[in-house]
Amino acid sequence: MGDEVGATPPSGCHAPGRAMTAPGLDELTAEAQRELIGPLWLAEVRQGCREVSRRFDAAVYAVVERAWTSSEIEELVQDVTAEQLLRQGQLRYILDVAASAEDARRLLRHQVRRALVRRRRRTVVDQLLARVGRLLEGLRWERLPGVVPDRWRPRGSDWPAEPPLDSSLRAAVAAVRMLPKFLGAGDRAPAVYRSEVLSQLVELAFTAAGTSLSIDDFGTILREVLTSWVPVVLDQSDGPEVPGAEPADLPLDREETVTAVLDALDGTDRTVLRVKLAGASDSELAAALRVSRPTAAKRKGAAFDRLRTAWVRAGAPGASESIRLAEELYARLRTTENSDA
Repeated sequence: MGDEVGATPPSGCHAPGRAMTAPGLDELTAEAQRELIGPLWLAEVRQGCREVSRRFDAAVYAVVERAWTSSEIEELVQDVTAEQLLRQGQLRYILDVAASAEDARRLLRHQVRRALVRRRRRTVVDQLLARVGRLLEGLRWERLPGVVPDRWRPRGSDWPAEPPLDSSLRAAVAAVRMLPKFLGAGDRAPAVYRSEVLSQLVELAFTAAGTSLSIDDFGTILREVLTSWVPVVLDQSDGPEVPGAEPADLPLDREETVTAVLDALDGTDRTVLRVKLAGASDSELAAALRVSRPTAAKRKGAAFDRLRTAWVRAGAPGASESIRLAEELYARLRTTENSDA
């Protein structure tokens, strides 16, 4: 194959066009315990990168070239391995959650998608942060004197210079998540904000965080917000089409569609989705459900699978309308919090 990357996979690894037995979960687990990322895992990462990258425009998501060449795939392999699997600890998460080798491969492909989305999001966030910096120089905000790096707060407030807690940043993310986004052309175009909405975002972020914020803090908020959870809903199971989940012949209006989706979810599903879509970690979800982290992760997967099925059955469309439907669904989940408790 023209875009094969690196050396021939070791015995036991599946390679395109070769009739070989893929390694099982026990083999992958044993290798990770010995050396974290060895030849078996590298072969799996490469295969996942090849498969997932086909769905992403190389002109946008590749680093140097405008095609998914062997060098670009290798760059992606290194990105997924170093950042997602090792630095973010996702290798351990995959092994904690996966019940089979196919589960592990599904979760690995999800990490490849995350790595690719982060590449596009990084450029968009840089542009937005430049605009946020200009807004912070306005009359409504003041720079804290003698603080490095620079931090801002509402003018006249006595908010401290200490960095915000993670919980404060999550509160800011939840407060601004549903602000209207202006979507460019194409299903994978980034979401951006018009000037008046970006001003509102800055104000809401300060109010929700309740403390001074830096440009890096706004970067954290924007990166989380712009990781739209709609593709996560549709890609979560990464398996075959749901049997019997044919889209509706005629799409319902937005309110009816959201109601149809919510009616298909039980109280636990709604709690899982509400907590995760607010930006909480799996550990925080486990605390909310009063279960272990692996159990919480499995319940999360099941809830997203049921959401995906309901989404398809309700005839929810793609692209920008799906973003709006998703935001309405998240708003309804938040308003039903007490009734689900």
